[in-house]
Amino acid sequence: VARLRAFSIEHVRRESNRHADRLVNQRLDSATDGPGASSQAGPPQDARVETLRTSATYQRGTLIARTQLPLQEGEEVDLQIFRKR
Repeated sequence: VARLRAFSIEHVRRESNRHADRLVNQRLDSATDGPGASSQAGPPQDARVETLRTSATYQRGTLIARTQLPLQEGEEVDLQIFRKR
């Protein structure tokens, strides 16, 4: 750090960065697997993080995706929105 011209540290609350929080939790859970590990189970097999991309139009309170997404009915997802200008 002493060799850097400048740096900053910013605290981001867990609920504001769910993707990073999920990755950390997966890593912590996997560290408990093995000899002498606690009884906590690791992440479920389907806990992989898959990135899906599409664009959408906001109409009457609903985002309308331009392409079909491979999601199951009722599945919850995290969204990151980038406005086109």
